[in-house]
Amino acid sequence: MTIAVTCPCGGRFAAPPHLAGKTVRCPNCQQPLQVPVPPREPLAPIVNPFSDTAPPVEAELVPPVAPTTPTFPQSQDPFGGKATVGGPVTGQPQPHVTPPVAPTSAQPHGYAEPQAAQYAQGFGQSRKKSYILYYVIGAVMFGLLGFVLLVGFVAYLLFEELDGMTFDDSQPLPVQNEDYVTARTQFKTTLTSRGEAPQDWDELETPTGAAELIYQSGGRALRAYMDPPPADDEPRPGVVFLHGGFAWGDGDWEMSQPYRDQGFVVMTPVLRGENGQPGHFSLYYDEVDDVLAATSAFAALPYVDETQLYIAGHSAGGTLAALTVMASDRFLAMASFSGSMNLDGVGEWDPDLLVFDDSNERETLMRSPEAFAKSFKCPAQLYYGSEEEWFEEEIKRTEATARSAGLNVQALMVAGDHFTSVRPALTRSIGFFRQQGFASGKPPPLSPATAPRAVPPRPTPDELAPRFPGRRAPDDGNATGRTARPEIPGRPDFSIPDFPRSSIPTPSRPNFPTPTQPSLRTGPSSRHQGILTLEVTGYSGRSPQMFSARRALIRSRWADLIQLEIDEEAGTIKVPVRKNVEIDSEAAKEALENVGFEIGAITFKPIGAEDESETAEEPGE
Repeated sequence: MTIAVTCPCGGRFAAPPHLAGKTVRCPNCQQPLQVPVPPREPLAPIVNPFSDTAPPVEAELVPPVAPTTPTFPQSQDPFGGKATVGGPVTGQPQPHVTPPVAPTSAQPHGYAEPQAAQYAQGFGQSRKKSYILYYVIGAVMFGLLGFVLLVGFVAYLLFEELDGMTFDDSQPLPVQNEDYVTARTQFKTTLTSRGEAPQDWDELETPTGAAELIYQSGGRALRAYMDPPPADDEPRPGVVFLHGGFAWGDGDWEMSQPYRDQGFVVMTPVLRGENGQPGHFSLYYDEVDDVLAATSAFAALPYVDETQLYIAGHSAGGTLAALTVMASDRFLAMASFSGSMNLDGVGEWDPDLLVFDDSNERETLMRSPEAFAKSFKCPAQLYYGSEEEWFEEEIKRTEATARSAGLNVQALMVAGDHFTSVRPALTRSIGFFRQQGFASGKPPPLSPATAPRAVPPRPTPDELAPRFPGRRAPDDGNATGRTARPEIPGRPDFSIPDFPRSSIPTPSRPNFPTPTQPSLRTGPSSRHQGILTLEVTGYSGRSPQMFSARRALIRSRWADLIQLEIDEEAGTIKVPVRKNVEIDSEAAKEALENVGFEIGAITFKPIGAEDESETAEEPGE
């Protein structure tokens, strides 16, 4: 199919279709002339062949159209033979073959090519959008993967830290090679707060079975409680027992009972600022002078052997006991029960205890046994409970430093928490004190229950003769009357007389008290006015619940923390309430919530009440 071209000069000629839109020269006037593009045929509507409403389409066979080539004389050939293919141009008509042209979007051919172009254009746009969508999805997935990896890495680091964590927030203190006695003579503490000890207290009353001792410390008359004189007035070894917390209570006297049961005379001093006594609370510094002053008054008593003095303490008393044996050499042995050896960061977990300038490192060092571990002046055992991981590191560091200086200091773990571990640890310390007493050449006397039984003398053959009537007299050395073996000359006699079993004494065993822990399951004692039950709806603390509860209520003098019980399944805290003491349940609730408990209902059951669910108003509310 050729294209008719008309020149302004009047010449007309036919151009092949592949020159449509191109510029050629007119064969008459040789002027450039553009071959027109024939108009396109209208596109048929696109019908979806898979649609139910699409009309049937009949196939139409279109016969191929053979290309035609215009023939011109040589003189009239407008292209000078350039528009033909296949040989030189001659005067005769030559067949013209049109070269195939690849269909493009710029030059479609046939009625189906525009539809294909539309399909191709739409497919390209959708493909481009798909690529963008894929890129977005991939970026989001990579971002989420990176976030998950980051969270996992942080969780791994946190798990590693928690796995090796001992809940000991204190940092190792620098070891002081200077002796603690010399350090105390060159240091004077600076108190930022002056007043009584930061713990609720009751008026001092002499416990049942105890005697009151007044001692002088720094011009102050302070009280202590001790065992009364024994009936025989014989000097006995003495134990200075330092109570836990920062106020004296009834349970502090009962805690040291195993020492009395084993023949020791026990004295527990009440220190400055405690229970309304004169003096300012200084947290483990000036109190050391009080302990030494009370020890001097205790050792001066006629029924106390001043050459056999021991010292022990629980919690705050354990820390103070360690500092005391660093400041004096008059004790044969020391035992600390759950006493802190490192006071670094004490203001963070209890700001009320920070009565000194903690920015001065020397203030902290003078109150930390870990820093002066090379100053122990007697054998020492440092006990801590299996549920007190926060004490383990600092106690072991103290042991390692002391042992590096050749000192006999042991770190020992016993089963239990801050309170339940005291009884088994105290029982073990009795054997430790006896061991040190034997090593000093003056073993402590034993109680009647543990005194060794006398061994009966070995019976002679004459004494055994009446026990075997009708048998030969054991005059030949055979105690049983049996026929003696013939003697072989030169052979030693290895025969052993056959004594009755009744004559063999039974070896004695030490009668140490069985480490038992009071429990509410056996019912409150006569010292209690009732049980305060607090409902626990949740707990978010890091420490074990028992330790947190006892630590929160340590300043509540009405609470008997030794017999406190926690039922995690039932979600209750049961606190025995001492007699003749005012209860402050709101303060107890606030203290428990400060350590992570969520407290609900609070009920009080007096002793003898029949209905446990009956709620009674606490006294003093």
